[in-house]
Amino acid sequence: MANIPRLTEREVIYILGLHDGGLKPLEIAIRFGRDKSTITCVLQNYSWETFTGLHSRPGLPRHTSERDDRMLVRAALANRTTVLADITNSMALTISPRTVQRRLKENGIQKHIAVVKPFLTPKHVERRLQWALEYQHWTVEGWMKVIWSDESSVEIGRDTKPRWVFRRNDERLLFFKFI
Repeated sequence: MANIPRLTEREVIYILGLHDGGLKPLEIAIRFGRDKSTITCVLQNYSWETFTGLHSRPGLPRHTSERDDRMLVRAALANRTTVLADITNSMALTISPRTVQRRLKENGIQKHIAVVKPFLTPKHVERRLQWALEYQHWTVEGWMKVIWSDESSVEIGRDTKPRWVFRRNDERLLFFKFI
C-alpha cells in the first residue's frame, strides 16, 4: 500500500471550490488522483463559507491553557525528581496527575530512570589511570590469559531502587544516580 500524503489546506479549499462550482466528488477525485471517499469526507467535514472543519475535536475540552502548560514544564524541570502528584498539588490547577503527564509528554518531557554512574573519588580516578597506563601495551594474546570474574555488590543502608527523573530524550547523560 502506497503512503499517500495528507491533503494540504490549499487542496481542501480547492476541493471545496470545485464542488461549489458544480463538479461531482468523483470528478474531483479523478482530478486530484485520490479516492472518491477522501473527497466525500472533505466535503462532509469542511464548510465552504469558512474553509474550516465543521466538527470540533473529540473528547473533553482541554483543562489547561498554553500558559498553564509552560508552568507545568517549568515545575517539572525545576525539580526533576519530583512526582506527578506533587506537581499537580503545587499548581493552582484542578487537574489530575495523568493530565500533567500528558502535557509534559506533549512538550517532550517524560520520566526516565536516571543513568547509573559510579561515584568515583579522585583517588579512584588516579588508580584507574595508573592501571590503564600500566597495561596499555599488552597484546591481545596477553589479555587472552586474563581470567575475568563477575562481581556483585551488596550495599546496606543505601537507596538501591531506581531513581526516576524528568528529562527530554536528548538529556540522557545529564542526570545521574550515583552509586
